[in-house]
Amino acid sequence: MKIFNVAKEKINVDKTAVMNAINSAKEFAISINGEVLYPPFSKDLIAIHKGAIKPIVTTGLLTPKSLSLSELFGVGYKVEEEGSEVVFGVGQAWNEIVQVNLENANFDDSTSDGIMDLGDEELEAMSWHGVEWGVTNRHISDAIEANCEGTLYCYHTQSPFMFSSLLFIDDLACARKMTREMIVKNIEDKLAHDPTFSVDTLTEDEKEAAAYFGVL
Repeated sequence: MKIFNVAKEKINVDKTAVMNAINSAKEFAISINGEVLYPPFSKDLIAIHKGAIKPIVTTGLLTPKSLSLSELFGVGYKVEEEGSEVVFGVGQAWNEIVQVNLENANFDDSTSDGIMDLGDEELEAMSWHGVEWGVTNRHISDAIEANCEGTLYCYHTQSPFMFSSLLFIDDLACARKMTREMIVKNIEDKLAHDPTFSVDTLTEDEKEAAAYFGVL
């Protein structure tokens, strides 16, 4: 799993491509790989920016004032020009970035509510049954991050501690397989070692969940 932390990463983009996109006044996106893209966008897009930008604003004077690239993109974007490239620092634009990436993200862990939606019917079914055995969506996400390919797109700082993320999974088949294996192991371990999960005292919901995973 690749980690792209906007609090640390810088994105280098071709200056001419950026200026052409701005001057077109049309919608465009800039990917985390520094590509300038136009609609229709791929479902694999992970963006630091998506939308149209007006290149000029008036200041109340007779002559319009040209804005800097940082001003054009918004307060959270720090843009520096280095030769034929522009370098983006986008850590302070994270809240805006989340909104333009939600459509393609598999998991949203950007709010205080935690991961509510797994975005896949089979993963949701495993989560629904797994909760009877103490498995949370956080456990599922951790298992996928540890074992499957994809990108953890996040804003993460240690001091002060801040963590907010979106998860993009490259292979849902891997995610489903790892989730099932993790939950099966969890159930088997509890049946073998946790007296509160004795086969004789399981609730109907616990039995149904274990049967769903082929354990009972």
